[in-house]
Amino acid sequence: VDGEYFDAFVAVQTKRLGGGSGPLRRFLDRLVVRLARSVILYETGREFAKDVVIWNNRRYEEFPKLCTSDGELHKFRRYSRQFYS
Repeated sequence: VDGEYFDAFVAVQTKRLGGGSGPLRRFLDRLVVRLARSVILYETGREFAKDVVIWNNRRYEEFPKLCTSDGELHKFRRYSRQFYS
């Protein structure tokens, strides 16, 4: 939104497992889905909060030590330089 705040959208997709029918099975399916959604929402928020701590404490390093798992990051940094003085 500005230099201090941002909006974030996080999407999580779940898949309902098939099998069985009847009122008890439908009840259990709904119960499992509600429980799964609650757990996913809680864990997603917890992990996102950890990322915010990292973002709030980042610093620029002109020549960072990169490893092979950083992939094409060096190319992205080179491309991004044109937008900063």
